[in-house]
Amino acid sequence: RADIIEHDVVLEIDVLIHAPAPSLGYSVLSISESRDEPEIQAQVPRELTALEGGVTELRFEEGRLISLVDGKTEREPFSCGEYTIGDLRYHVIEDTGPYHYGPVIDTLTFECTEAALIEDGDLRSLARLRGHIGDHQVEQQIAVYRTTPRVDFDVAIESVGGDGFFRVYFPFANDGKIVVDIPFGVERRDVTGEPYGSLERKRENVFYGANWADYSTPECGCALLVEPGMQGFCHFPERRLLGHTLLKTTVHPTVGWERFETRLREAKGLQRFRYALLPHRGDWAAGNVDRESVEFRSNLRAYWQWPAGGERDTVESESFLECSAANVAVSSLYMEGAVVVLRLFETRGQRAENAEVRLPFSPVSASKTDCLLRRLDDGMVTVEGDVLRCSMAPWEIATFAIEVAEE
Repeated sequence: RADIIEHDVVLEIDVLIHAPAPSLGYSVLSISESRDEPEIQAQVPRELTALEGGVTELRFEEGRLISLVDGKTEREPFSCGEYTIGDLRYHVIEDTGPYHYGPVIDTLTFECTEAALIEDGDLRSLARLRGHIGDHQVEQQIAVYRTTPRVDFDVAIESVGGDGFFRVYFPFANDGKIVVDIPFGVERRDVTGEPYGSLERKRENVFYGANWADYSTPECGCALLVEPGMQGFCHFPERRLLGHTLLKTTVHPTVGWERFETRLREAKGLQRFRYALLPHRGDWAAGNVDRESVEFRSNLRAYWQWPAGGERDTVESESFLECSAANVAVSSLYMEGAVVVLRLFETRGQRAENAEVRLPFSPVSASKTDCLLRRLDDGMVTVEGDVLRCSMAPWEIATFAIEVAEE
């Protein structure tokens, strides 16, 4: 995509590449000049009615996302009415209680003033929505891809502060079961059985999830992937409405001890948020949601070498650490005295038989330990070359002490 053109000369372009990248490793790609004169034109924004050609197809109406069809299941998980897909709102509160809860006294919705298709390439289509929520200026970019059903949202809000919170909503078409990830596992969430009303749980229908919340029926589902450190999720079962709180704003107190607190809590200025929708078949495990969430949160980084130092005909790649089992994740790998400590955990509630972990070195031996590195007798661990093999019980967190040869 040509970004800077002066006098019909391309000065700068963005390059989007679909390429393999091994786990905790790298790929080296060689980019060479075309023998033919390339026809590169600046993308001219066009009227936005749809994002098509990807695995997932979107429909827009007056700057609002009203339809999402998963090309793999040919299903539409959402049903729009009072709420549209990715509906951004700011809830104004009356700050009357501790922890700045207080009842919602007004709700401001996103008003779109510009909707445009700004990119329609071989790998990605990109929509841009500009507008405001009250006095808060907003720009959204929504992307669909040719290689994955994931739909990415990149939202920029120029916050003017106030007492309230920003939240994004997703209205589902059918009743579903909500599952979220937590550190080293997943849990079911049912807000109808949660004990709300205590000092720290004044806001009803809110629940905790670390990096994703999945809403599934027996046939299919859709996961909401978020970045760590956000404000959590909410669910309104009677409306089949899933929400994600983006940011809480607070008017800085002028009396009391809180006047000495940081003014960052006002949350004024430019605020950026990334989240994504991942439609899938079956439940969260069948949809590979746990690993897709890691991919969403761990973007590849590009490092350029110019000149390249010679042409390459093939892609060079190497992984420094990888695990063969889809339901086993690496938590940490570090030195502790004379041994290397490896910690794994099982992610889907399924036993893993003979999981292989390929290490960046060849161990002399390995043993299973507790968290204090005291050797345990349960579980068979073997090493062969640079591969450690082990079996893991459902939801198990396992620690291994690995001896390496002295240099």
